[in-house]
Amino acid sequence: MGAPLAFRRYRAPAEDDAALVDPPWQAQLAQLAASPRLPAISIGGRSLESLAAEARAELVAAAVRYTSQYADVAAPTARGPLVVSGHQPELFHPGVWFKNFALDALAKASGGVGIHLLVDSDLCRAASIRVPTGSVSEPRLEVVPFDAAASAMPFEGRAVVDPALLASFAQRV
Repeated sequence: MGAPLAFRRYRAPAEDDAALVDPPWQAQLAQLAASPRLPAISIGGRSLESLAAEARAELVAAAVRYTSQYADVAAPTARGPLVVSGHQPELFHPGVWFKNFALDALAKASGGVGIHLLVDSDLCRAASIRVPTGSVSEPRLEVVPFDAAASAMPFEGRAVVDPALLASFAQRV
């Protein structure tokens, strides 16, 4: 049996406009710059390097296709590292927003391309979020629906049931 796991204790900074980033930015950039070259091996008659290049091109093209459904984007021209992050396919909280901004900054600083990737198909079990409300002395959570209830199904297969409820979501939150 190995040594017990040791967990580092993290504390959020108390200062305004401060962030907890671990490992630090410079260490992350150094790690990206030091990424090792792929070994010179072949798989099915193709070099690992050519397979990786094809996979990169397919991933970037898929990301551009998907993002183009809701934003005006062009295919990135950067040839640096892919900086990939992800999250479950549900509404984002501020920590995920921060992670996405960090992803973008790290990709730009390294001359790479940032991609937010969804790799799972979690079930959408509730079409609502919990919103903090009440007072400082008596805080509570209130459930605010963004759509009508429906049976649990993967997020990518769920359509909006009540467009009016979705349209009024921001105001109700």
